[in-house]
Amino acid sequence: MLALLVHADRRPPLAKGSRLVPLARWEEARVPLRMLRDEARDCGHVPLPYATLVKVPEDARVAVIIGRPEHAPPESEYFELARLPAEKRRIIEDFFVNVRSATNVALGAGFLARLVLGEKLPAGSVKWTKDLRLLLGNTRNASTKRT
Repeated sequence: MLALLVHADRRPPLAKGSRLVPLARWEEARVPLRMLRDEARDCGHVPLPYATLVKVPEDARVAVIIGRPEHAPPESEYFELARLPAEKRRIIEDFFVNVRSATNVALGAGFLARLVLGEKLPAGSVKWTKDLRLLLGNTRNASTKRT
């Protein structure tokens, strides 16, 4: 499964507890990217200038949540991605449908499904890391250096 991570450092934090947004296809990432950027700005967090596309392995332990968690999920909520229970899979599938609908953009980041990592992902899981301003079309102050 593809997932998206928005972060502040050039190197993506793929450790236990990292929160990724699942994606059906990369082409549908624009809406979640804008929501994540706006959420970070509204909460007063440091700017998050980088976005990383990650291929989550089928044997990775993840928890599926909706919205922005305050605390890490309990250990009993983590499952291998290939063996997710039906209700957790339905949350992800419903999220994919909602992302395709432009009317849900007004809901904000509270409707985003997230995968919380239960273990560190291997470095080979990273597909690429890009400057978020380039991806969203604001190239005025964006860096074009390769990362």
